[in-house]
Amino acid sequence: MYYKVLLDGKSFHGGGFEWSLPKNGKPGKWHSVVGDLRMCLHGFHLTDNPQKWWDRNAKCYEVEYKDALQPNEDKICVRKVRLVKELTHDDLAKLQIFYSGEHVVTEGTALAYNSSTVKAFGSSTVEAYNSSTVTAYNSSTVKAYNSSTVEACGSSTVTACGSSTVTAYNSSTVTAYNSSTVKAYNSSTVEAYNSSTVKAYSSSTVKAYNSSTVKACGSSTVNSRFHTGNVTVSHNAIHINRDTTPPTIRGNYQGGK
Repeated sequence: MYYKVLLDGKSFHGGGFEWSLPKNGKPGKWHSVVGDLRMCLHGFHLTDNPQKWWDRNAKCYEVEYKDALQPNEDKICVRKVRLVKELTHDDLAKLQIFYSGEHVVTEGTALAYNSSTVKAFGSSTVEAYNSSTVTAYNSSTVKAYNSSTVEACGSSTVTACGSSTVTAYNSSTVTAYNSSTVKAYNSSTVEAYNSSTVKAYSSSTVKAYNSSTVKACGSSTVNSRFHTGNVTVSHNAIHINRDTTPPTIRGNYQGGK
């Protein structure tokens, strides 16, 4: 099955062609080109993997086409095509593009938007946007943007941007930017930037920058470049301050500049 991904009814990868859209249950008009078809140069290009060409405001359409070149990876170049129907959110969910509801992903890549909730297992990869929520198990990989919330278990890897919130367990790895909030347990590894807040337990390793606030317990190690942040360490936790202006230190402190 091949599809066309459009933004505001137009192509947006290598051109701005305006398409005839389906209306009132009827397909759009046929579009065609003359001359020799050439992949990426001349012809209408369709994909069997809409995720790769997605934008959160995009729309996806089933197509009918004629006279095509041999497929090239996830693309095909055709001479004649029309849009048959726009995919609904339920249709998109079958392609692992989620805008609402609860979903489980066991393989491949998924995109999560708006208020969708995703549980990721195995080696699946999820990109989470807006206020979506993802729980990652096993060796899943999650990229979280905006105000997404992620819980990572096992050896999951999470990259959180915007105001995302991440809770990481076991040997998860988290890189948090901007105003992200992270709770890391066991042997998790965290790098937190800007105004991130991190609570690290057991043998977690944390690098915290700018105005981040960190509480480190167990044998956690904290490397910091704080300007206004606070570090609370306990037990065998180690704090290494790499800033010229030391933060406020509480607890059983070990280490130094």
